[in-house]
Amino acid sequence: MANRGNFSQGGGPPGDLMIRVSVKPHPVWKREGYDILGDVDITVPLAVLGGTIQIETLDGPLGIRIPAGTNSGDK
Repeated sequence: MANRGNFSQGGGPPGDLMIRVSVKPHPVWKREGYDILGDVDITVPLAVLGGTIQIETLDGPLGIRIPAGTNSGDK
């Protein structure tokens, strides 16, 4: 932040304020850029036949439809 730091010695103008933010890793969620991701395992029968699962989101549980014939390449 320009000109928001301490005044310099000798009465000069204030310097720049440098701020460093660190984000601790979360046990469930991971960041990729602006996205927050999480992994959910599904059973083979659910992937083959399709169906609905409940997943946990940042806003609470959400029902997700899994189309029949889903495989690991359908990310």
